[in-house]
Amino acid sequence: MYIYGTIKVNIFSKEEPWSERIAKVFFWLSIITVSITFDFWQELILFWFVPLLTTFQIIRYWAEMAEHSGLKNENELYASRNTFGNPVEKFFLHPHHDNYHLVHHLFPAIPHYNLKKAHLVLMEDPAYKGAHHCTGFFKSFLPGFYSVVEDICGRYLDRHKKKIS
Repeated sequence: MYIYGTIKVNIFSKEEPWSERIAKVFFWLSIITVSITFDFWQELILFWFVPLLTTFQIIRYWAEMAEHSGLKNENELYASRNTFGNPVEKFFLHPHHDNYHLVHHLFPAIPHYNLKKAHLVLMEDPAYKGAHHCTGFFKSFLPGFYSVVEDICGRYLDRHKKKIS
């Protein structure tokens, strides 16, 4: 269940220091207290928690599928993909340059606003240039590139053909 994973990673992450976990609890307790005190708790539930547990889960599922699905590789260069979609795809799936997901995995310290610059520099490296770069989610809009779905399905079909041979 995707909601369970979201809660586990964002609230009960074992990688996160206890001080940060406690800070999160106090943050949310203060938000909830203020919303009750100033009588906007219904809006908090309706416009924050309901979308977080419904729409956001669907959007993140599709975004993470675009970033990782079908890519099982020990080499970090081939374990995620960059996705360059149309403006609607970017708005919903990758609003903060997370479409440069491969760059993010290779260099997690680079801030989101510099990922595009890093990508352009990395494109000079033949190994990086040959990694997974998809244009579009369902359909590619550039010749010579795969869409995310084509990349996932193509790799599945290639593995299936090898098993049959």
